[in-house]
Amino acid sequence: MRTTGTAATTTGMETRRLVADYINFRLQKQGLRWSTCPELPAVPTNVERAMRLLGEEFETRYTEVFQEMCNQLHITPNNAQPTFVAIVNELFSDGIKWGRIVALFSFGGALAVQCVEKEMPVLVDNVVEWVANYVDSNLQSWIQENGGWVRTIFTTAYSVASSV
Repeated sequence: MRTTGTAATTTGMETRRLVADYINFRLQKQGLRWSTCPELPAVPTNVERAMRLLGEEFETRYTEVFQEMCNQLHITPNNAQPTFVAIVNELFSDGIKWGRIVALFSFGGALAVQCVEKEMPVLVDNVVEWVANYVDSNLQSWIQENGGWVRTIFTTAYSVASSV
């Protein structure tokens, strides 16, 4: 069930903050800077910490496949969004699972890293919007029906990574 009014706005803001936190975390982990990063709290929430851990676990388990996929993207400012949409639509083509949501965040983080490394840092803000908009438009109802973002705290990295 999708929320409306103020609740939807709050949920959308929470989603964007979660996405921004994860992408900023990924960039910092690579020693990269996001100059237009929105102000984020110094201490991440439990859900943000959980998403960071689950994303790291996902990337560790699928390092070779994930890196090869990212290297083959050949991202440019003109093809970044269509490429993102095609990959994400394929990811969720046969259903939504928590592991696929973690994969979406991991992919967004990897794409942001690649944008900065290829001297297209202006696209990082776009990647945050694309991930957040996809979650809000296509996944939010499922997330709410399955316990909300708090659910990620109670899901082990193993079960999420193995359910992709």
